[in-house]
Parts: sequence; C-alpha cells; structure tokens
Amino acid sequence: MKSFDRAMHIVTMIAFDEQKSDWSISEISDQLHLPLSTTHRLLMSLQKHKLIEQQEETKKYSLGKRWVEIGLRMLDSMELKHAARPYMKKLAEESEESVFLSVRNHNHGILIDRIDGPLNVKVIERLGERRGLHYGAPNKAIFAFTEHGDRERILRDCFEAEEDRERMRDQLDVIVARGYSISFGEITKGTASVAAPILSYDSSVLGALGVELVGEVIEERRLDDLIKRVQEKAQAISALFGGPSMLSEKRKQFPQYGKS
Repeated sequence: MKSFDRAMHIVTMIAFDEQKSDWSISEISDQLHLPLSTTHRLLMSLQKHKLIEQQEETKKYSLGKRWVEIGLRMLDSMELKHAARPYMKKLAEESEESVFLSVRNHNHGILIDRIDGPLNVKVIERLGERRGLHYGAPNKAIFAFTEHGDRERILRDCFEAEEDRERMRDQLDVIVARGYSISFGEITKGTASVAAPILSYDSSVLGALGVELVGEVIEERRLDDLIKRVQEKAQAISALFGGPSMLSEKRKQFPQYGKS
C-alpha cells in the first residue's frame, strides 16, 4: 500500500503542477524526499502501465496516454448517463418498475444509474455494483453486442470448459437475434429483468438499459409490453449517439454479431 501511495504522489505531482509538465528522476526524488532507487522503481512500474511516459530526448517523465483513455471512458459514461436520464424516468413511469443503466468495464458490467419505479416494492441494486458480463440481463445485453473478437476473449476468461463457452455463445446469439435479454433470478432470487443494448455510431455497445421487477413468473402480455418499452427507449438513446434506430439495422449492417 505504501508503494501505491508513493506512486500516486508521483502521478499527482506531475499532473497538477502548474509550472512544469515534465520532470527528471532527480527532481521527482527531491520533491517527494524519496531515494533515487525507490523513485526509479516506482517510475518503471507506472511506465509499464502507461500511466507515465519518458521523453526520448530529455529522459524526463510526463503523464502517459492511458490517462486520456481513462478520461474518455469516464466522459462517455457521464454523457450516456446524462442522455439516458429522461428516457429512464419515462420508462420508470410507464412500467412502474425500477430502471437501470449499466456500462461495460473490461469483463464486467457496472451499474451507473438507477431510477426507482412508483410502486412500494423495489429491487435494490447498489450504484457501482460490478458483476461479470455473463450475469444478468443488462450485462448479457452488453456482452452479446460486444465486438466478436473481444467477445471470444471474454468467454475464454470467464469459462474454462469449451462446453460452457458454447452454451453462453448460444445464449448471446439468441439475444442478438431478439435484440433484448431476459433473466430470471440470476443475481437476486425472486426477480426478473429485461434489458436492451445502447449502441453508438461506430457499432460499439455503449451500455444497456434494463427494467427489473419482483417475481420470477410474469404474464406473457406484461412481459411483451416491458420488452417493447425497454427496446424503444434503448433505441431512442442509441439514436442520440448516432446508433441505429432499429436493432435490425445493426444486425444487417454488422452480420458478424451473434456468430461464433
């Protein structure tokens, strides 16, 4: 933990000093009162993870490009959350159920926003909840529409046996064909959820919009209504980011989705 704290002190100093943007190893060592050997070890670790980079000519250190990637990911999530809010409110009012917005983080899905429906019975999911992409309707909706090569890598990471990977592929193919995902009691016993992907202009999946309700048995007419409303709102949000207004357009334009 001490090494982590020291490394973050280096990052913070380089990032927020208004007088200079690049530092020599001796300057960092002097400023933070660290031995040169310790400073060098910390810099090598930060450089390995692309959090800082060394200038070839001056040999000085500055922030790495990884921070740009992190910042853009955070910005995407913030923009998605802001754009999705009105549609989430409308969906919560129409369905009278709790509505969720999830995004991908590597092999996981993270809940970034939630609006409770007007009914007294609510499904409680904590913001920031992080679960594998192979659990729950919203995460599976994201998983299914993830680019094929990346999807295969996640399958290898999550499942050791090929038969388990094949079983999940079949589920994901069904989700792509339908354009939505359904789960019953996968995360919380006695609940069900319906989710649809939110897609961007470049065919990438931004996240998933979902409705979760209490009860593992749902009337067919009620389920059909929820599916329709979730898909409509997810497609409306997708359109704000230049995504297809209908998932059939997505499947026609990118036939590799859903193929193993």
